[in-house]
Amino acid sequence: EEKNNLLILDGNNLAYRWIGRHNYDNFTEDYISTIKSLAGSYHAKRIIVAFDFGKSYYRVELLDTYKAGRKKPTTPEETQKYDDFFKCLNETIEELPMESYKFRGVEADDIIAYLTTHLAENYEHIWIVSSDTDLHQLITENVSIFNLYSRKERTEDSLLEDKGLSPSEVLLAKIIAGDSGDNITGVEGIGAKRS
Repeated sequence: EEKNNLLILDGNNLAYRWIGRHNYDNFTEDYISTIKSLAGSYHAKRIIVAFDFGKSYYRVELLDTYKAGRKKPTTPEETQKYDDFFKCLNETIEELPMESYKFRGVEADDIIAYLTTHLAENYEHIWIVSSDTDLHQLITENVSIFNLYSRKERTEDSLLEDKGLSPSEVLLAKIIAGDSGDNITGVEGIGAKRS
């Protein structure tokens, strides 16, 4: 059943499900099939896939160590694995039968935030597919997130129940606690509670 829903996918995030493969013969077919399956599950009238194209220019200008702590390939085998993966992903992007966006120096989450903010009034509901918790600040009554890795849907209610935060508090929490994945330090001694 098609509804007036928009599905926006974090294209790189989705693709990382396949990064450990040694053979990418069916990657494009599997990737497109996964997108179509998600579109069916969320009754999407329109599908948009957003991709990273390098680090965010404006973030690097603000903080030259942005994402500097991310693990990089250290052996020729690891380097080859990543080269093969991104070659296959870039070829797949060219074959996608749905809208996709990729801009140099712009990350997928920025594209997703822009589209969500500017298109929300045109759709009954927007479903974002990503495991990127930065996107939780976009959640509203008619914007939800599905994490393909945890298989969990994130809504206003579930965010409040699980994290004790409203979407508007997500950004503040990130500012205070920092983000080790992006190499951004927060206030010393403040962070997620460990048990």
